Amino acid sequence: MLKIANCLRPSRFGDTVASLPFLRYLDKKYPNSYKSVSIDPMCHQIAPFLLNHPFIDNIHILGKPDQITNGDIDFFSKFSLVYHPYIPTTNQFWYNNWSLHEELFRMNLEISSGRINPDEYSTLTEEEKSPRLEQWFPIERKGNTIAIFPFSGYANQDATTDQRSPSIYWWRGLIIKHLLPSGYKIIQYGHPKSFNLQVYFPEIVSRLNLSLFEMIRDSLGCDLAITTDSGAGHILSAYGMRHIVLYTNWRENHKSNLTALLPINYKKNLTNLFCKGNINNTSHEEVMNAIKKFE
Repeated sequence: MLKIANCLRPSRFGDTVASLPFLRYLDKKYPNSYKSVSIDPMCHQIAPFLLNHPFIDNIHILGKPDQITNGDIDFFSKFSLVYHPYIPTTNQFWYNNWSLHEELFRMNLEISSGRINPDEYSTLTEEEKSPRLEQWFPIERKGNTIAIFPFSGYANQDATTDQRSPSIYWWRGLIIKHLLPSGYKIIQYGHPKSFNLQVYFPEIVSRLNLSLFEMIRDSLGCDLAITTDSGAGHILSAYGMRHIVLYTNWRENHKSNLTALLPINYKKNLTNLFCKGNINNTSHEEVMNAIKKFE
């Protein structure tokens, strides 16, 4: 049996989920192979979502963040085909040409000594290009409830958080003027150190104290989710949740192919609301119209 190691991107939740189609490709290219995925210890919380995945036989947590240890090398020595888990992007402005999902596929070309042709991405069907996670845990359904993930990044530690996330004042307008008057219950999720909107809006529920797994499991019980360009959005779409994503072209020189960074929802339950240049110019009315389409 062929044993393959490092089949997914190990760091950043969204990249790990967005690279799931590569597993499908490997299963088609190497039927019945044994596949191990490696996860960076800083992102170990993504591991529970990979349980019961049909193309994952083993989950390996790397020894140290952003590097390969001697212990990892010893582990990889037991495999026939080993992909390097850490590698830079194929070119600086890849997002003007293809999607995040295809970029992650192409990155494996760079580390596999020519075993993969980037054109082979096209051998996957549209369904196979859609990341999908297996729901192995129970979900408690909530009535008339919207999950919001207001802020991207890791509790403002990411310099792009303000570019990718609407401001507190933008969220104030949406919540006070639209969501609450429409009778929706609102639950906020996100990094524990994110700004807690409940400080200004006691009517909403804050679940910032949950682990990533608890947060996703709880939010999947809501009617729909509103997120920014974030890892949580990729996870929710991989479960097929009804999902509205707010986004802008925040990356340097991102002038074309503006949906490149967005998640793929395998159930097609995704509405993308793009606002060029400044995400705070996103219309509240546009958000409400998108919500109504899901009702």
